[in-house]
Amino acid sequence: MTNPTSDKPLLYGRRRRLWIGATVLAAASVAVIFAESIAARAGIESWIVGLGGIVVFALVLFSMARGLTCPGCGVNLFWYGFAHARNANWLDWMFKQSVCPKCGYSEAGSQNRS
Repeated sequence: MTNPTSDKPLLYGRRRRLWIGATVLAAASVAVIFAESIAARAGIESWIVGLGGIVVFALVLFSMARGLTCPGCGVNLFWYGFAHARNANWLDWMFKQSVCPKCGYSEAGSQNRS
């Protein structure tokens, strides 16, 4: 009998992309929050820094959301978790999900089939 907690999360193979994306999101947030300080040091207008941070944040968030899909059926786990996770705990659900809720695909099962 397999231990369900030992199964790899569906997004295990994309963890590097998630870490890089989260880092860029954090940096973009800092740019928006501290736009005036950054602009003063860089010698540019603060609205340019703020707008740049917002654009980068939106593009990276969209890219991450679009790329977090099940390898088996292609369901978007970001939006599925956002819509179906209980108590608005969609982020935790997304990172801990080891089996696709639509097709039942799992990383462990795909390795056993090879």
